[in-house]
Amino acid sequence: MRRGIVTGGTWCVDRNKLVDFWPAEEEVSEILAVEMQGGGPGCNLAIDMKRLDPSFPIATIGLVGDDDDGRFLSPRPMRTASTVGSLPRSPAPPPTSPMLTARNAPVAGPTSISKASARF
Repeated sequence: MRRGIVTGGTWCVDRNKLVDFWPAEEEVSEILAVEMQGGGPGCNLAIDMKRLDPSFPIATIGLVGDDDDGRFLSPRPMRTASTVGSLPRSPAPPPTSPMLTARNAPVAGPTSISKASARF
């Protein structure tokens, strides 16, 4: 009898930027820190399941870009003691979505800036 689960879905790099204050329109705030983490449903579920029960077998499947982000993500399953079922690299560049978190933000958690430049 088989035991365990396979997670599947998006694998992405979250670049969380901490800013000194939440800027109003046409204002500028300073980026104080940038933290890179693995994210997306496939990655998050594998990590969360391992945290719940480290002995439970977890495998993951997904697709990552053949770029620095893909190389950052590829070893993540091994660091969480998951088995990589299939995590091939795609030559197509992945989409990006900048995220900001203000130290004293009026909103809870990170907020996506959908019209911001990918170079932000």
